[in-house]
Amino acid sequence: MHTANVLELIGITKRFPGLVALDQVDFSLLPGEIHGLVGENGAGKSTLIKILNGVLRPEGGEIRIDGQPQIITNPRDAAALGMAFIHQEPTLFPNLSVAENLFAGRLHKSRWGFLRNSEQLRAARTLLSKMELSVDPTERVGNLRLAEAQAIEILRAVSDSASARILIMDEPTSSLTENEKRLLFRLIASLKKEGVAIIYVSHFLDEVLNICDRITVLKDGKRVNTHTAKALSKADLIIEMVGHGVESPKHMGSPVADEVVLAVSSLNVKNLLHDISFYLRRGEIVGICGLLGAGKTELAKALFGLLRRESGTIAIHGKPVDVRSPRDVIKEGVGFVTESRLTEGIFANLSVRENTTITLLKRLSSRLGLIATRTQRQLASNAVSDLGVRAASLEQLIMYLSGGNQQKVVLGKWLLLNSTILILDEPTRGIDVGAKREIYRILQRISAEGTSILLISSEIDEIFDLSDRIFVMYDGRIKKQFARGEVTKNQLIAYVTESTSLET
Repeated sequence: MHTANVLELIGITKRFPGLVALDQVDFSLLPGEIHGLVGENGAGKSTLIKILNGVLRPEGGEIRIDGQPQIITNPRDAAALGMAFIHQEPTLFPNLSVAENLFAGRLHKSRWGFLRNSEQLRAARTLLSKMELSVDPTERVGNLRLAEAQAIEILRAVSDSASARILIMDEPTSSLTENEKRLLFRLIASLKKEGVAIIYVSHFLDEVLNICDRITVLKDGKRVNTHTAKALSKADLIIEMVGHGVESPKHMGSPVADEVVLAVSSLNVKNLLHDISFYLRRGEIVGICGLLGAGKTELAKALFGLLRRESGTIAIHGKPVDVRSPRDVIKEGVGFVTESRLTEGIFANLSVRENTTITLLKRLSSRLGLIATRTQRQLASNAVSDLGVRAASLEQLIMYLSGGNQQKVVLGKWLLLNSTILILDEPTRGIDVGAKREIYRILQRISAEGTSILLISSEIDEIFDLSDRIFVMYDGRIKKQFARGEVTKNQLIAYVTESTSLET
């Protein structure tokens, strides 16, 4: 018996200046189906989602819900049609509590309009328990870690599933731990049983193959194919996405100099970091891994002057540095690529040229504040060419670039400043398999040229494949360290997931 589509897209077309983002794309979704949507960065996935959410309007094509043509002009229209969205970057209200965010727009109120706070807090705790989140529902969302905020975003959408028949999930696991992922997949399975249809967008192809019923591949704004997930191998899926197979990065094996460029001794940040000591040598890649809350991001922020240290010393190129702000370490040659590209890494409304050279504005400006635009354009052009950034032009707004190309620009602004030490926090978060390999090649090249890299990542594969030495963190401490070759990938996974049992 044929089941009618709950959602159908027919010939959807969307153009931006100098770019056809979607070209006659067809897509269908059945009730209770999990339909994967994959493709390289820039394939058109985000544009398609924004059209469904009413943020963008297509130039051509038709959207049908239950067979009826619909015009979606804003997110309210999408919600009224039964669609809920989980965005890659949390869209929460930072000044409101966890509970208020979970029930935004549908707060627990009495018949007289008064907030039933105790009832709402109980409901929030019940929701939080579904993903085993140890978060206080009265806590301000702005104080949460990115991974915790992402989990709140997911729970908010899931809790509204009674009114949503279609759930669109954009990279929902990009910030989650393995345990949180398992809990999310359990929630997805229960929603599927209730008949909720899910569009699942992810760069984690193993996830897509494991949980989806069908998979649609987009490339360069066009639909390549739609398959049942069982009929595809990971290798076949990659070939359809990028046009060729992708090999895992091979460790370059370049000799690391004896020169220590960063030395940290007994670093403490109140309630966050405890007695952190390590060193980083010239041209070395040191990987840092650990579960959510292990202290990885806090360590990066403390080294960059975004968290105030309570005690301990930091020496850069053999010179003790009193790190009170980012300015103190930037002038010593340290750059920082943050885990949240869209909120902290780029200036969305500025061009590729402006974003690439943002760290050089003081050097490029005259006493009167005028920018030497010819020099700026040449520097940006060289960086874009060197890093393989794909953009329509240097004047294209960076918001219209794919995630992988945005990340290359973020990396490029520090390389233009001649940063000799790079702190990279989740540098491949939310980018596709092909773009990841390009980032890996860039990191291997610049480390071979003498740049020292502190690589913080929740992806064990990239930590294992790229690092000369590896630190495992737990509870704000470095609990274990390995030189390359001292541990297998499976052993490393075991150390990270069972870090509570590690010996100091």
